[in-house]
Amino acid sequence: MTRRSNGTGAITKAGYIIICENMAYKYEHVRVAEKALGKPLPVGAIVHHVDENPSNNTNANLVICRDAKYHRLLHRRTDAMNACGNPNYVVCRYCKSYDDPANMQRDGSRSHAHSACRSQYRRKLYAQGRRNV
Repeated sequence: MTRRSNGTGAITKAGYIIICENMAYKYEHVRVAEKALGKPLPVGAIVHHVDENPSNNTNANLVICRDAKYHRLLHRRTDAMNACGNPNYVVCRYCKSYDDPANMQRDGSRSHAHSACRSQYRRKLYAQGRRNV
């Protein structure tokens, strides 16, 4: 942790600002979100930084997510938007390119894959003698 030059807390290695409040340390983005809500964050809630800059704690840059699942969704959609311009696209597990989910199949519980990419991957494993995939 690095102390801030103006004496108002410290900055973690990840870039988050920590403030000492009532003899307890609290992340500044949590304090800002709770002030906007007018009460403590609900259990399980996570504060998301829209611009992904952990030290930008303005109200306009913070989104209160009800849980970690929703927070991951925001990151997935942001990644897709930055990569291909469409937040609804998903990444292929094998070729790592973004595409419409309608052009893909579910590959496991969370991932998507183009059928051609999946077939190519399985052929490669079969050629290596690893047949049980």
